[in-house]
Amino acid sequence: MPLVATYPAVLTRAPRAPRALRRSRLEWLVAGDEPGLLLIGPAGSGKTVLAAALAEMVGDRARRGWVRLAPGFSGAADLVGLAAASFGRELDTEGAGPVELASELLTLLDEDETVLVFDDYHVATGDECDPLLAEVLALMRPDSRLVVCCQTRPAGLVGRAAEGILRVVETDELAFTEAEAEALFAAAGRDVAWAATAWSAMGGWAAGIGLAVETGQGERVFAELLDRVLLNKLDPAGRALVNALAVLPYLTAPLAAQLGLGGEDDLRRLASQTMLVAEAGAYWRLHEVGRDVLCDSIAAGDAAELRARAAAALVEDDLPAAIDLFIDAGSPGAAADVLADHLSSIGIRRAVHWLYRLPPELRRRFPPVLAFGRATVDFDLALVEAQRRVDDAADDAVRREALLALGSAQAHAGSLSAAAISLDTALRGAPPALTASASTWLGIVRWWAGDLVGAVAALELSGSSVLAWWARAEVALAAPTWTPPRPMPKRA
Repeated sequence: MPLVATYPAVLTRAPRAPRALRRSRLEWLVAGDEPGLLLIGPAGSGKTVLAAALAEMVGDRARRGWVRLAPGFSGAADLVGLAAASFGRELDTEGAGPVELASELLTLLDEDETVLVFDDYHVATGDECDPLLAEVLALMRPDSRLVVCCQTRPAGLVGRAAEGILRVVETDELAFTEAEAEALFAAAGRDVAWAATAWSAMGGWAAGIGLAVETGQGERVFAELLDRVLLNKLDPAGRALVNALAVLPYLTAPLAAQLGLGGEDDLRRLASQTMLVAEAGAYWRLHEVGRDVLCDSIAAGDAAELRARAAAALVEDDLPAAIDLFIDAGSPGAAADVLADHLSSIGIRRAVHWLYRLPPELRRRFPPVLAFGRATVDFDLALVEAQRRVDDAADDAVRREALLALGSAQAHAGSLSAAAISLDTALRGAPPALTASASTWLGIVRWWAGDLVGAVAALELSGSSVLAWWARAEVALAAPTWTPPRPMPKRA
């Protein structure tokens, strides 16, 4: 029995693109050199409308096919059977293997110039469909186009497609520009003066701007709609995930699991239920519109507790995010501890950004290696704090960082012999980033102490930081027998 007979007609029926929503800025994509076009974004980001507009652009010169995948109709055989059905063909794909399916799909695409759209591809069985499409994209005729609309990034398809075969258009590029929002308001007979406000409030989100056009109202209506249509449909676990995405900059599947919020399947299920959750690589984010609406409804204590737990979980994988979250959670002491424990891997110049977000009483305790000058440092406090961190270090890596800080504080306080011992100890078996920082300071300490031979030896490992270039230049002036360093490279 032909497989086409089992498919609902709605899965092969192409929508008409509303003329008011067409955007010439993106319509050139159908004429690009790549045979494949992948549109990635959450529901309501304009993927389907854009795909329909691109399909209509070819007019009568090419065939147009539309496949909308759905649960239960998501395998490779379904994909090929639906593609045939969209062209009015009956194709029995039962029992066909990957080679046969690829051959059938290529035959469909090679008969004439063709645009074929696969909508809702995020429900596809990736292990079956991704390699099939990647194979077909590399072999199809050059004047045909295959458009894939997906809420999440299909890693198998993107990873398998060779360079120049697949163009990826993500949420940022799909978002409306301010000019497009104004054109949409004008086409609908709405006050164009309000378009910029709506565009800003909705962050360029197509469905949100469409709602603003339809209602003529703004964020209050959107908040009510979000609560009524989306959030009331979620079970407690789904709502907890949404709240976490509203509070945190992102979620990954491992982070969600560590926070007791589920895993990748739960995130994908949430993305299928919401208009605002999107995946970029392994990171899941909530659209800024949703964040703005939901943050106000989450108790401050709950948000702070969630940020602190996430920060503790991220210390091993994402230090900048962890420090930001500790500060946002009202735990500057924890942020200062992370900063002090990972100075060399963070880098001094980047670390200064967080230094000035810390309260003065914490900032003054940091050693000069971070503070970039004496104005922010209390040397007595810095020495006590650095020695405490050495004594309390939980492991060798933390102890080396603390010794770097102690050596810097001792050097600025004038204890050059003690500083040299601390820095030399920190260097033994240190990773590259810490080696560069500690070697720079050890070279400076030996130079100040008059040991130019030792300074030269230390600065050979000092890396390419501004401080290292300065130290090597100064030592070169003091030791004529040493070959001067190369000129410092110009900034790009």
